[in-house]
Amino acid sequence: MDAVFDFAHDVTNSIAREHPLYERACRLPELVKASDPIIHHTFDAGEGVLIPGEILHHAEKGCRAFVILQPFGCLPNHVVGRGISKKLKELYPDAQILPLDYDPDVSFANIENRLQMLIMNAKGDIQRRTESAASAKAKTREKQSNKLVTAH
Repeated sequence: MDAVFDFAHDVTNSIAREHPLYERACRLPELVKASDPIIHHTFDAGEGVLIPGEILHHAEKGCRAFVILQPFGCLPNHVVGRGISKKLKELYPDAQILPLDYDPDVSFANIENRLQMLIMNAKGDIQRRTESAASAKAKTREKQSNKLVTAH
């Protein structure tokens, strides 16, 4: 089955490479290996190694807001989703990680409010980064113009 999957993956990649926004997909063994600093791959209950592996993969590419959605009754996902957050925050202090338990007892309003808070915080982070970058560019331009003035 691995050979069939690899063949299908390779065919899909060869087609997708033609698109200008193509980015090679991360394969399962790579995700599993990437999660080892957070939770060793031998603890593979539920999506135990996939959750931190995918978060690390996307965090390396700049993503800073993550929702870990734990379905009703999946204790391994619940434990991993909550347990990995501290280590991931150490690696990416500006990351927002929201573990959400999605079960019949949780009110829709609670889930919606927590998601809205994540989105509002992410928007605020983007705005602060944009303002900081604009400020840095303005300071650089000011220094360059000062050099030009003193050179003349």
